[in-house]
Amino acid sequence: VNVMYVAGTNEGFSAVTGRSGERFLGIAMSRFEVRASGIEIDNRVFFINGAAFRSDPEQDRQRTIAHELTHLLLSDSTMPYTPAWVSEGAAMYASDDFPLETITRWYREQGPDTVDLATLSSQTSFGGHAGATVEQTSIEYAYSAFLANYLIETYGNDRFFEFYDSFADVPVDELRAQLETDTGFEAAMSAFAPQVADQKMQAIYGIDLATLERNYEAWLADQLDA
Repeated sequence: VNVMYVAGTNEGFSAVTGRSGERFLGIAMSRFEVRASGIEIDNRVFFINGAAFRSDPEQDRQRTIAHELTHLLLSDSTMPYTPAWVSEGAAMYASDDFPLETITRWYREQGPDTVDLATLSSQTSFGGHAGATVEQTSIEYAYSAFLANYLIETYGNDRFFEFYDSFADVPVDELRAQLETDTGFEAAMSAFAPQVADQKMQAIYGIDLATLERNYEAWLADQLDA
């Protein structure tokens, strides 16, 4: 079942999504089941925070809908261990959403040393973890948008989506072993995400996450100085 739900209030949005109506314009969700053949998705939904657009007319409703529809379009390949920088980067690229002001301010005031890609890869969603602030969440989204842009600009669109799709191609035995760590589903997926990301990065691009981080941040410095 595919569903779109428009919440009329921030409180209503928070109630149905578990995410702050003060922070999010929309969110897409899928329900996962781990079966003998692997992970299957049997439900998809995206939520739009209607109240946020009424309170701030500068927000782009069409871009938000395009962003969330991209998540639904890619949901068959989006696993619970897909890093958020991969899934959100793809959605922001597809919706032409590149927060230049946010990434520029972060790079100049905080610097690239404040984001570690391996650590970032353990986040399977942004803004929902303990201690997440509006500023940090904005930086993570911006970092992801420009990282996806870097990969597509440097290696091409087809290779990026080959990389994206490859997360769905993980042996079910490896997945089950990770789930048997007795840390809980979300914690297990968070621990699994950077391992899979590094493997898939090496398989598709021939580099590890540390090399990607260095190359991306050098490219980003050139972009921001241009």
